[in-house]
Amino acid sequence: MKLLRALVLIAIIAGGGAYAYQLRTTQSNVAVAAPVRYKPDAAVERYPAAALDVREHGRGPVVPAAALTGFALPVGYQMPEETELLPGSPREYRGGYHEGVDFPLSMGMPVAAAKAGKIIRIDSDYTEWSVEEQINGEDVGFRLGYTPETILDKLRGRQIWIDHGYGIVTRYAHLSSVELFSVGSIVEQGTIIGHVGNSGTKAGPHLHIEIRVGEGYLGDGLSGAELLRVLRHAFSVG
Repeated sequence: MKLLRALVLIAIIAGGGAYAYQLRTTQSNVAVAAPVRYKPDAAVERYPAAALDVREHGRGPVVPAAALTGFALPVGYQMPEETELLPGSPREYRGGYHEGVDFPLSMGMPVAAAKAGKIIRIDSDYTEWSVEEQINGEDVGFRLGYTPETILDKLRGRQIWIDHGYGIVTRYAHLSSVELFSVGSIVEQGTIIGHVGNSGTKAGPHLHIEIRVGEGYLGDGLSGAELLRVLRHAFSVG
């Protein structure tokens, strides 16, 4: 099985990085997650707490609903509708789940901060893992039925994380490079923070953005029209 997957991965790289998506199995050994409890900022708020409820691994903090809107889409792009590009999409090859939104941008395109915040991680020094290391890591997840966090972190490649308060963090993954910022830097919405790549996956170049809520991710436990509605509400700045 390893030989077949290695040949497929090498074919992807040689063919210009055609974007490969795979299915996942259910993580049967993961405990049932507690829901995040959202608190509307005002009685007239268009999207009340119940409408934004998503499942989260762990604490279930109270998050003002207004804190989960106003994120900017990449310039010129809309929220994709393809299931494999969205949170919750199966990734059978590593026994895991997709935890963010993928935008199929070109290699080297600038990546902007989706919202103002403080940088809490920036991979200025990053070493790519080898094809063999990637395959071995994915095999571990496949056998376990879930992807361990250390392996998932390597699959994300070069990253930047921005803290927006209320336990909300955006993660920008698979970057080819990052700008000259450091941990603790404050960036405004639209600030260029890096450039699109394919680090970590070696698949086609794309921008992977996660909106983390506490210990979980926005969209966890949702699907179909409900998932798209919540994501479009979050990414409400064109």
